[in-house]
Amino acid sequence: MKKVVYILIVLLIVISIAAIVICVELAKEDIPNLLLIEPNVYIREELLKLTPLGSSSDEVLEVIRHEEWLSTGIIYDFGYLISSSTEGYSTGERVGEKSVLATIGKYKKSHDFYTTTVSVAWGFNKDSKLIEIIVSKESNF
Repeated sequence: MKKVVYILIVLLIVISIAAIVICVELAKEDIPNLLLIEPNVYIREELLKLTPLGSSSDEVLEVIRHEEWLSTGIIYDFGYLISSSTEGYSTGERVGEKSVLATIGKYKKSHDFYTTTVSVAWGFNKDSKLIEIIVSKESNF
C-alpha cells in the first residue's frame, strides 16, 4: 500500500512539473522582451551600453551577431536615411557616412491586434566610428 501511495505522489509531482513547464512556455509567446516595449530613447540608452559612441562598425556587427539580431543591411556608401519623423532629425536627412541596420526584435502585446518591429540604425563617420544610434518602431497587422 505504501508503495502505491509513493508512486501516486511521484506521478502527481511529475505531472505538476510538466504542467508548469508547458504553461511557462506558452506564456513566453505573449510576453515581449521588456526592453523592446520601452520608449525609443530608453532602448537607445541601453544600446549605447553595448555599442558606445566611437565603436567600430566591426564591433557593432559583432554585437549584432552575438545578440542574434537580424542584420538587415550594411551601407558603406552613405549614412542612414531618416524616412519618418525621428526625434532630433528631419525626414530625408542622412545620419553618418556609413550605416548598419538591424531588427532587434518584435513584440505583440496581448491586447494588441498588431505586431511591432523594433529596428536600429547605427550611423558611422568616414573612419567607421559610431556617431549615432537611431531606434524606430513599425507596427503591422
